[in-house]
Amino acid sequence: MKKLFVILLSFSLLVLTGCSSSADNKSNTSGTSSASDGKVYTLKLGNNNSSQSITNAAFLNYAKAVEKQTNGRLKIDVYPGNQLGTNEEMVQEVSLGSLDMVSVGVSLIGSVGIDEANVMKVPFLFDNVGQVKKFINEQDGKIIYDKAASKNIKLLTTSIERMPREMMSKTPILTPEDLKGKLVRGGDAATNQALKVLKAVPTSVALKEAYTAFQQGVVDVVELPMDYLYDLSLYEVGKNVALTNHIYDVQLLAMSSKSLANLPQDLQKALTDNIASLVEENNSKMKSSYDDYVNKLKDKGVKFNEIDRSKFKAIVMQAYPELEKQWPSIKPILEKLLKK
Repeated sequence: MKKLFVILLSFSLLVLTGCSSSADNKSNTSGTSSASDGKVYTLKLGNNNSSQSITNAAFLNYAKAVEKQTNGRLKIDVYPGNQLGTNEEMVQEVSLGSLDMVSVGVSLIGSVGIDEANVMKVPFLFDNVGQVKKFINEQDGKIIYDKAASKNIKLLTTSIERMPREMMSKTPILTPEDLKGKLVRGGDAATNQALKVLKAVPTSVALKEAYTAFQQGVVDVVELPMDYLYDLSLYEVGKNVALTNHIYDVQLLAMSSKSLANLPQDLQKALTDNIASLVEENNSKMKSSYDDYVNKLKDKGVKFNEIDRSKFKAIVMQAYPELEKQWPSIKPILEKLLKK
């Protein structure tokens, strides 16, 4: 009788353990795939746009749309103006998983070893933003998506348009000869190499220090998009803008694969569901915003000079072989683009 009691007691314990294990398994599964956990998640999104820009406004509206769709369970805190680090630092932190989201020019993803992305920063390679978007959506551009994934970076979009880069100076720049000996705020390898063949002197200056450097003569020329020239008040120092349009780029929105995997599936879906409206809001306003900035700069006494891009491009192409040596994988891409 005693032996029978022990057997029955052991059987009861096994049944209870099995029920407990089953309940735990159900709880773990629901916590990664649905809204049943009720947990609120907060992501940090760093970007390099000014707080007044239409792009940063689009990010703020994107954050609101995501929060609304998830009934407040997913919040995105937006940090403009490189508050969370330099462009390269933010990209690297997303790759490492220490930052959730980042938005910078597509070329800057090259800072984590995706060499093909560096082609986006080659001056005078693209003639308009349409050519850039076509490249990104073709086979060569898709390589960037695949390599980003291998670096633990999920590209949510690479279609956020930006204004082309121009050159602001204290004295007019009308021809390539006008750049000879000028100290130009550069930074990335492609731009620096182009400036060297133009006989200018590339000078590294952080974006936050651009105004002071321009004012104090550390640089004679600043090359930036039109909105940056205004939002950074650079017009107080330089009164001439050469419409070089030397770099057309698009901006990406990327997320750490680690941060994405930590979210329930319905919250992941909310992030992707609202990408199209983010891109549409930004891109639909880009042309009118560009014109507005031109007019605001004119009101500040800035003069705009048309230049012959073909003369600049002919010289800058001399830098391409050196860039191909630095990033061998861009050589076939450059050759293909130059044939078009």
